[in-house]
Amino acid sequence: MDNQIDNRINLYQRTVIFSLLFTLMGFSYNVWRMEVSENNNNIRTASFEMLINLSSLEQLVYSAYYDNDLKEGNTNPYKKMIAEWERT
Repeated sequence: MDNQIDNRINLYQRTVIFSLLFTLMGFSYNVWRMEVSENNNNIRTASFEMLINLSSLEQLVYSAYYDNDLKEGNTNPYKKMIAEWERT
């Protein structure tokens, strides 16, 4: 009888240790995955911000080149064409 109780306690202890290890491994993987996802989100956001800034630079270059004016240009037949291209 005493041996049977010891076997059950031993099984219970092994189950608890396995459960704790499995939980820690799962939590560690979850933390690592969230860090990787956050890094990807930051890179994606920075890429879109860079595209927005490049779009502004492109508009400035087109205004300077086609309108010969560094401050948004003047009335020019190309202005509408440039604005249409920018929307695509």
